Amino acid sequence: MAALSAAILAFPSVARADDDDSEPFLARITAGVDYKIDKGLHLQASEEVRLYDFGFNRSVTTVGLEYKAAKWLKIGADYNLIGIKATDTDTDYSPSTITYTDWRHRFGVNFTESLKAGQFTFSLRERFQATYDSEDINTYQRPQTALALRTRFKVSYRPVQGNVRPYLSVEPRFMLNGCKWDSNSTTSSYSSSEYLGNKDVYLNRVRTRLGADWRIDKHSSIEFYGLYDYLRDKNIDSKRKSAILKEAITTTTANRFGIGIGYVYSF
Repeated sequence: MAALSAAILAFPSVARADDDDSEPFLARITAGVDYKIDKGLHLQASEEVRLYDFGFNRSVTTVGLEYKAAKWLKIGADYNLIGIKATDTDTDYSPSTITYTDWRHRFGVNFTESLKAGQFTFSLRERFQATYDSEDINTYQRPQTALALRTRFKVSYRPVQGNVRPYLSVEPRFMLNGCKWDSNSTTSSYSSSEYLGNKDVYLNRVRTRLGADWRIDKHSSIEFYGLYDYLRDKNIDSKRKSAILKEAITTTTANRFGIGIGYVYSF
């Protein structure tokens, strides 16, 4: 998996995008393994490559554990190493573009409740995640460690015959510690706005996903899906060493579409 990431990172890149930033089109390719340690306890690992506008954007290496605590409840925890292809402009001597990797470290905890009704399965997953950016960033604009809560509602259908299970899911994501400024931040008097700390909580993405899981045999399965993201974010531009806004804070919205394919080998 590490070799795959290194090879992909050498490909031409698009302009830098922060985690899950708005892009016109995306695609994801994932390969993973699921190892049964004991009854109900699984070790999982995967490597994912993400393409934005048909150019490489990032790799995501994931290692995690999942435990089936009850027939209706699964608990999981994972670590993600995210390598984002980024660009910057070097103006020290002559304008030139520098390409580098922006590394993010993400830790997540999941709780998934499920209920079966005939051929349908309804599930609710609550995921809390913390993403640390290793770059030296302006913390008056975004936190060094971003906290988020993702709530996924999913319904899947298991046919009486056949190994293909279609599903539909909707997942809102809440930013839990955005940079907050007082009410002057969105008016003409923004320069006198006061920085209030990492207290801003707001909905910044809703993801709809339609796909199908195809169980080829007892070891191999493939997932195909399409997704649509509604994105909402706040544009903050402040001085780096003092809490003074350079311009009024604005809120932007965007739409994003994508497709994905994933393979998992279980043993």
